[in-house]
Amino acid sequence: MAKRRAVITGLGAVAPNGVGVEAFWESLLAGRSAIRPITRFDTSEFRSKIGGEVRDFRPKDFISSKSLSQMGLFAQFAVASSRLAWEDSGLNGARLRQERFGVASGASIGDPNDLYAHNFERFLRRGRRGVHYSISSEYTAHAATAHISIELGHKGPTHTVSAGCTSGLEVLDWVLNLIRSGELDMAVACASDSTLFPFYFATLDVLRILSARNDEPEKASRPYDLHRDGSVASEGGGAVVVEELSHALQRGARIYAELVSYSGSSFAREMIAPDRDGESIYLSMQRALQLADLNPGQIDYVCSHGVAIPDEDVAETRALKRLMGEAAYRVPVSSIKSMIGQPYAAGGIYQVVTVCKALETGWIPPTINLETPDPECDLDYVPGQARRNDLEYALTNSQGVGGTQSAVVLRKYKAA
Repeated sequence: MAKRRAVITGLGAVAPNGVGVEAFWESLLAGRSAIRPITRFDTSEFRSKIGGEVRDFRPKDFISSKSLSQMGLFAQFAVASSRLAWEDSGLNGARLRQERFGVASGASIGDPNDLYAHNFERFLRRGRRGVHYSISSEYTAHAATAHISIELGHKGPTHTVSAGCTSGLEVLDWVLNLIRSGELDMAVACASDSTLFPFYFATLDVLRILSARNDEPEKASRPYDLHRDGSVASEGGGAVVVEELSHALQRGARIYAELVSYSGSSFAREMIAPDRDGESIYLSMQRALQLADLNPGQIDYVCSHGVAIPDEDVAETRALKRLMGEAAYRVPVSSIKSMIGQPYAAGGIYQVVTVCKALETGWIPPTINLETPDPECDLDYVPGQARRNDLEYALTNSQGVGGTQSAVVLRKYKAA
């Protein structure tokens, strides 16, 4: 029996550089930075004062008022990007077996912003009387998954991942397995985070992993550049509709790409310090290629993690060199986080959306702000300007808390 294949038929993005995939993609190709001074809270006591805030986002355009009244910002990003992906897939109004439609969502921390900044303060003032009846269900990471199912009316299996920056790729593993097993015909895979609030921002700031290039925010995120001084915190949500191939073909769906394989690994040594040798990154990518039955020379593009944290960039570069050998110098690698910052869980899904558009159009977005390459980061990082390439296979990877690594292989879909 032939293995069931999974394809991506819908894309959605609510991102610092635009709401909607076309705005997101156009901004990436233009090489525009979305990093600005943070306006949501007072940053005067912080070392880093910049971030990638989602602007021009109107939740009421996507979410019913009843649900919105208690929904945290990360869940709003998740629902909005999922609805955009659903609409992009052409499934609006389609008659579907709802129990065959799944929802998977990832988030790093749920929504402690609302929990602590509002509800916890109210609890301290008023005790039990100050606790809203719905808060217990709203601050967990699973709140986003549940809200997506409710808003879109999907009654199949649900799944939530909370694994930091790898969450956006890990949700695809669950979806891919259930589509291949025959349990699902399609699913929304989403990831979101809203990390730009004082307490969580402070936990990042004290680690000194955030850029302090506050006078030039557009130039602050500098993956692979010798003068990078850290990542830039950002936020948002991204989503894709993943569908079993024959189901997509039967309804005449637009197919962006085929989801070929996923693999993960762990550094298993430190919670914060990265694996500077890149061993665990290499293992996740190597296994993803093995599962895809590919050799490294078949990869035409790598949409990298590339967060501008010095040791992480070096580790990723070393992993790619080990994976590809001399071919590593011929494969274009670019980091969209040079333009949108580090959106944590959402980052992996943004990268998948980027790869889908790259495979569809043949355009590779650039790595901006790469002015003086780090000698230890000497691959082709597509500096400055977008580039045209013939693409068939692409690889994308994420690095997460505690040394967790994820990698996904996608292929340009070609009709038989």
